[in-house]
Amino acid sequence: MPSHGRLSARGKAAGADGFSAPPALLSAKQVAARAQKIAAAQLLELLDHERLRNDAQNGALSDESTVSRENRSDRMSRTLKIANAEYTLLVATTAGLSNAEKEEVFALFQANMQSHYERSTQGWAPAEKRTEIFHHQSRFLILVEGAQSSVTRPAAFAVWRFDTEECDPSDPAQRHRPGRRREEEIEVAYCYEVQVSLPHRKHGLGRFLMQQLEHIACKTRMRKVMLTVFSNNLEAKAFYKKIGYWTDSISPSQWSTESATPLDQKGDNETEYDYDILSKSVVPSTQ
Repeated sequence: MPSHGRLSARGKAAGADGFSAPPALLSAKQVAARAQKIAAAQLLELLDHERLRNDAQNGALSDESTVSRENRSDRMSRTLKIANAEYTLLVATTAGLSNAEKEEVFALFQANMQSHYERSTQGWAPAEKRTEIFHHQSRFLILVEGAQSSVTRPAAFAVWRFDTEECDPSDPAQRHRPGRRREEEIEVAYCYEVQVSLPHRKHGLGRFLMQQLEHIACKTRMRKVMLTVFSNNLEAKAFYKKIGYWTDSISPSQWSTESATPLDQKGDNETEYDYDILSKSVVPSTQ
């Protein structure tokens, strides 16, 4: 179910203190900026014991489930059981990962996605992908088999950033700001990658990671979780549809022919897009 980095609605690569409801006058950029300041340890605290128990498919948190004793704000971990197997869930910032751990994460990404990129209009550019994945604002959810304090051959991982994305003026997920006109952008948790290693597939790990990301997004007052997926990656698209993701109104496939802007300007002036932008609202029903 891999997503594949981030492209904006117009095909350009994305540029690089509390959880109460923000004041109604804050802009989308201000809300996203507040979320960017949240430490990894605080993000794990948002994933309370009861939620992790409910989300662990076919299992529960182990009786000995513990939060790691690492006194660091940039990484925190907890042991749990998913589908009757023990895993360590690590929440970290880019700064919280060692160089060796980054190599492990990138190796899984490359194993799953290199062939997809080689067949795409983007092509395979590993240096660019490293820069994107390990951007200083990236946040990671990493599952490692067993009780481990470091990332060795990750079973699965998700990487996202708190950011803003353009939105349709009629998008119902926009936050109402009394006396202010609707913005042209919306605060989101943009999921750049969700990758599961081959031996650990079909055990609910991808679903589990997305559930945690959605909960974090809701708690930090984002309006959506968004991601980009290759159009021909039917397995990934089926997975996201199953867990409630739909093609966003800013996805290239939703434009009229007249309004489309070419991703690559070719001699015949044809527009070619080989990706879709998907999203899921995380706005509480009371808002």
